[in-house]
Amino acid sequence: KPPTPWPSDVSVCFADSPDLMAADISRGLLRRVQRECPEPEQMHELEQEVASGRCVLRENVDGIVERVVFLVALRIEDGVNTLMQLGSIGEDGRLQRGKVELPGTKRAR
Repeated sequence: KPPTPWPSDVSVCFADSPDLMAADISRGLLRRVQRECPEPEQMHELEQEVASGRCVLRENVDGIVERVVFLVALRIEDGVNTLMQLGSIGEDGRLQRGKVELPGTKRAR
């Protein structure tokens, strides 16, 4: 017997609904968004994220297409201190953003 309940049509332990979504659902919703989106630059970025698996698209109960992004954040501590990211350096060597947060990034599915 596994340590968690067997997956069913209703529930899969340790999986969120976007984890179970087929990639072709996102591509279909992407075509719908392309017809409605006036910003080609934003569309290009969204197309790349969907194609690479860095996000999925889903339709909410109101019929609105939502973008779901998968994130990984690290919490590293020694009991007293916690490692925090203070910002990031751009290609030009300058500080891109100054913000105290846990280090992390978007991840592919």
